[in-house]
Amino acid sequence: MSMVQLPGLQAMIDGISQERNLPKSAVQEALREALLKGYERYRRTYRPETEVFDEHYFDNFEVELDTEEEGFRVLSTETIVEIANVPDHQIALKEVQEVASEAQLGDTVILDVTPDQNEFGRMAAIQTKQVLSQKLRDQQRRLIQEEFQDLEGTVLQARVLRFERQSI
Repeated sequence: MSMVQLPGLQAMIDGISQERNLPKSAVQEALREALLKGYERYRRTYRPETEVFDEHYFDNFEVELDTEEEGFRVLSTETIVEIANVPDHQIALKEVQEVASEAQLGDTVILDVTPDQNEFGRMAAIQTKQVLSQKLRDQQRRLIQEEFQDLEGTVLQARVLRFERQSI
């Protein structure tokens, strides 16, 4: 299985978790979602052999983070069919039987579809960074809402320290 290396991955997750006061699991989930969006950008830009990418096209893809080896993989869950008409969602029975002879029609297999490190591209990296920033902001906002949800309907006295766009 191939892997795109992310040197310092564990240190980055720990740093973001401490800096933004978020649980490590929330940071990892945000990073997985951001990397998946980056992979979507990569597929749409550099491998456009599929003509139609609707909003559910990438639902069978997932990102696996490996903090030990400091990298990630993109995995695709595909259904075994006689003839594959949708290459990212289906795989031909003949291809699978070369590796796993017990495979049958209708079964699902998980394939590693990770791009090469140098193929991922600048635009996909920018997309990943933007989505990660947004997901982390959403997580922070959600945690703040949960923290103060019990105080809803009460009067508080506070001093405003700064305004950030739409929030105080």
